[in-house]
Amino acid sequence: MNKYSSLKRQDGVFLIEVIISALILAVAISAIMQVLTGVLKESAESRIFTHASNYANDKIDELRTYSTQDAFSNFSNGTDTTASTNTTLTRKWEVSEPAACPDINNPPTGATPIPKMCKQVQVTVTWSDTNGDTQTVQLTSYIAQQDAVRAAYLLSLY
Repeated sequence: MNKYSSLKRQDGVFLIEVIISALILAVAISAIMQVLTGVLKESAESRIFTHASNYANDKIDELRTYSTQDAFSNFSNGTDTTASTNTTLTRKWEVSEPAACPDINNPPTGATPIPKMCKQVQVTVTWSDTNGDTQTVQLTSYIAQQDAVRAAYLLSLY
Protein backbone atom coordinates (compact mmCIF):
# COMPACT_ATOMS: atom_id res chain seq x y z
CA MET A 1 0.00 0.00 0.00
CA ASN A 2 1.31 3.35 -0.99
CA LYS A 3 1.69 5.91 1.82
CA TYR A 4 0.03 8.57 -0.39
CA SER A 5 -3.08 6.52 -1.20
CA SER A 6 -4.84 7.57 2.00
CA LEU A 7 -4.16 11.22 1.16
CA LYS A 8 -5.69 10.82 -2.31
CA ARG A 9 -8.95 9.66 -0.74
CA GLN A 10 -9.05 12.87 1.35
CA ASP A 11 -8.47 15.27 -1.54
CA GLY A 12 -11.05 18.09 -1.28
CA VAL A 13 -12.31 17.13 2.20
CA PHE A 14 -10.56 20.14 3.74
CA LEU A 15 -12.14 22.45 1.16
CA ILE A 16 -15.62 21.10 1.94
CA GLU A 17 -15.01 21.64 5.68
CA VAL A 18 -13.96 25.25 5.04
CA ILE A 19 -17.04 25.91 2.89
CA ILE A 20 -19.38 24.41 5.52
CA SER A 21 -17.68 26.43 8.29
CA ALA A 22 -18.01 29.63 6.24
CA LEU A 23 -21.70 28.88 5.63
CA ILE A 24 -22.35 28.33 9.36
CA LEU A 25 -20.48 31.54 10.17
CA ALA A 26 -22.50 33.50 7.59
CA VAL A 27 -25.81 32.23 9.05
CA ALA A 28 -24.67 33.12 12.58
CA ILE A 29 -23.57 36.63 11.56
CA SER A 30 -26.88 37.15 9.74
CA ALA A 31 -28.84 36.18 12.86
CA ILE A 32 -26.74 38.48 15.04
CA MET A 33 -27.29 41.39 12.63
CA GLN A 34 -31.07 40.86 12.72
CA VAL A 35 -31.04 40.89 16.52
CA LEU A 36 -28.88 44.04 16.62
CA THR A 37 -31.17 45.79 14.13
CA GLY A 38 -34.19 45.00 16.32
CA VAL A 39 -32.39 46.20 19.45
CA LEU A 40 -31.39 49.49 17.80
CA LYS A 41 -34.96 50.06 16.56
CA GLU A 42 -36.41 49.41 20.02
CA SER A 43 -33.79 51.68 21.56
CA ALA A 44 -34.79 54.50 19.22
CA GLU A 45 -38.50 53.97 20.02
CA SER A 46 -37.72 54.00 23.74
CA ARG A 47 -35.74 57.22 23.37
CA ILE A 48 -38.67 58.91 21.59
CA PHE A 49 -41.12 57.63 24.24
CA THR A 50 -38.91 59.08 26.98
CA HIS A 51 -38.67 62.40 25.13
CA ALA A 52 -42.48 62.47 24.73
CA SER A 53 -43.00 61.75 28.45
CA ASN A 54 -40.58 64.53 29.40
CA TYR A 55 -42.26 66.91 26.93
CA ALA A 56 -45.66 66.25 28.56
CA ASN A 57 -44.23 66.61 32.06
CA ASP A 58 -42.53 69.89 31.10
CA LYS A 59 -45.92 71.44 30.29
CA ILE A 60 -47.37 70.35 33.63
CA ASP A 61 -44.33 71.79 35.42
CA GLU A 62 -44.66 75.02 33.45
CA LEU A 63 -48.30 75.40 34.51
CA ARG A 64 -47.38 74.69 38.13
CA THR A 65 -45.06 77.70 38.16
CA TYR A 66 -47.70 80.36 37.49
CA SER A 67 -46.79 83.64 39.14
CA THR A 68 -50.10 85.33 39.92
CA GLN A 69 -53.62 84.47 40.96
CA ASP A 70 -54.86 85.71 37.57
CA ALA A 71 -52.53 83.32 35.79
CA PHE A 72 -54.08 80.40 37.70
CA SER A 73 -57.58 81.59 36.84
CA ASN A 74 -56.71 82.05 33.17
CA PHE A 75 -55.12 78.67 32.44
CA SER A 76 -56.22 77.70 28.94
CA ASN A 77 -56.02 74.82 26.49
CA GLY A 78 -53.32 74.77 23.84
CA THR A 79 -51.17 72.86 21.36
CA ASP A 80 -47.54 73.03 20.28
CA THR A 81 -44.92 70.85 18.58
CA THR A 82 -41.24 70.04 18.83
CA ALA A 83 -38.80 68.02 16.75
CA SER A 84 -37.50 64.75 18.14
CA THR A 85 -35.30 62.02 16.74
CA ASN A 86 -36.76 61.21 13.30
CA THR A 87 -40.25 62.47 14.23
CA THR A 88 -42.28 65.45 15.40
CA LEU A 89 -43.98 65.44 18.78
CA THR A 90 -47.36 67.19 19.04
CA ARG A 91 -48.37 68.25 22.54
CA LYS A 92 -51.96 69.14 23.41
CA TRP A 93 -53.08 70.22 26.87
CA GLU A 94 -56.58 70.65 28.25
CA VAL A 95 -57.30 72.51 31.47
CA SER A 96 -60.56 71.88 33.30
CA GLU A 97 -62.11 72.37 36.68
CA PRO A 98 -62.78 68.96 38.19
CA ALA A 99 -65.99 68.20 40.06
CA ALA A 100 -63.89 67.84 43.19
CA CYS A 101 -60.21 68.26 43.81
CA PRO A 102 -58.53 65.30 45.45
CA ASP A 103 -58.73 65.66 49.25
CA ILE A 104 -59.23 69.43 49.03
CA ASN A 105 -63.01 69.46 48.60
CA ASN A 106 -63.52 66.60 51.03
CA PRO A 107 -63.01 68.33 54.36
CA PRO A 108 -63.60 66.48 57.61
CA THR A 109 -67.19 65.85 58.66
CA GLY A 110 -68.89 69.04 59.80
CA ALA A 111 -66.40 71.41 58.14
CA THR A 112 -67.56 73.88 55.53
CA PRO A 113 -66.56 72.85 52.00
CA ILE A 114 -64.17 75.32 50.43
CA PRO A 115 -64.32 76.58 46.85
CA LYS A 116 -62.43 74.77 44.14
CA MET A 117 -58.74 75.29 44.61
CA CYS A 118 -57.31 73.23 41.77
CA LYS A 119 -57.40 72.63 38.06
CA GLN A 120 -57.09 69.35 36.24
CA VAL A 121 -54.53 69.36 33.43
CA GLN A 122 -54.41 66.59 30.85
CA VAL A 123 -51.41 66.63 28.51
CA THR A 124 -51.33 64.35 25.47
CA VAL A 125 -48.25 63.94 23.26
CA THR A 126 -48.60 62.11 19.93
CA TRP A 127 -46.10 61.10 17.25
CA SER A 128 -45.67 58.59 14.42
CA ASP A 129 -43.29 55.70 15.05
CA THR A 130 -40.96 54.12 12.48
CA ASN A 131 -43.82 51.92 11.21
CA GLY A 132 -46.08 54.94 10.67
CA ASP A 133 -48.34 54.03 13.62
CA THR A 134 -49.54 56.81 15.93
CA GLN A 135 -48.14 56.58 19.46
CA THR A 136 -49.46 58.50 22.47
CA VAL A 137 -48.33 59.50 25.95
CA GLN A 138 -50.96 61.01 28.23
CA LEU A 139 -50.41 62.56 31.66
CA THR A 140 -53.09 63.94 33.97
CA SER A 141 -52.33 66.09 36.98
CA TYR A 142 -54.04 68.42 39.43
CA ILE A 143 -52.54 71.84 40.00
CA ALA A 144 -53.42 73.42 43.31
CA GLN A 145 -54.06 77.10 43.74
CA GLN A 146 -51.24 78.68 45.74
CA ASP A 147 -53.21 81.10 47.85
CA ALA A 148 -51.76 81.48 51.35
CA VAL A 149 -55.11 82.39 52.96
CA ARG A 150 -56.92 79.40 51.45
CA ALA A 151 -54.00 77.10 52.28
CA ALA A 152 -54.13 78.26 55.91
CA TYR A 153 -57.88 77.69 55.99
CA LEU A 154 -57.43 74.19 54.61
CA LEU A 155 -54.76 73.40 57.19
CA SER A 156 -57.02 74.69 59.97
CA LEU A 157 -59.61 72.07 59.02
CA TYR A 158 -57.26 69.26 59.90
